[in-house]
Amino acid sequence: MKKLLVCILFVLYGTQVFAQDFNDALTIYKTGEKTIAIKMFKQLSDKGDLEAQDMLSSMYMHGDGVKKDNAKAYKYARLAAVNQSLGSIHSKARGQYTVGYSYAFGHGVKIDYSLAYMWMAIAKSNDAWNADSVLVWLGHSLTQKQRNDAIKMANKCISSNFQKCGY
Repeated sequence: MKKLLVCILFVLYGTQVFAQDFNDALTIYKTGEKTIAIKMFKQLSDKGDLEAQDMLSSMYMHGDGVKKDNAKAYKYARLAAVNQSLGSIHSKARGQYTVGYSYAFGHGVKIDYSLAYMWMAIAKSNDAWNADSVLVWLGHSLTQKQRNDAIKMANKCISSNFQKCGY
């Protein structure tokens, strides 16, 4: 049935795909038609869809249906991390975690432990998986003053509605 839906969409729209919402794109993705799903996720991301941004970040980070690209994974994670729409807090927290992870390990950006610590602290405040452990690990690479400064940057980032986040 799902393959039939993909075929119908392709016949009706050719290479031009129109995503109505994230669930439409996710349904196409789950059928294995990742090329079409990626186009749909990108359209949704361009419209500010938090879940689509999170999904694209994950797909680029893991090379799932696309060539692995840490810079694009970071790009979409950062969009999700600062997205103010009413999407899933888990998608936002994953975006924040991924941005912190990217700074910690130089995935798509230059290594910056202070920014990594800041983003992990923000992710932890949103209950991101494993943010605690990464904060402990990062803490060993920073002085107490650097950790305190990173927490101040996190507070400034949050209080500015993610407009002043140090990047």
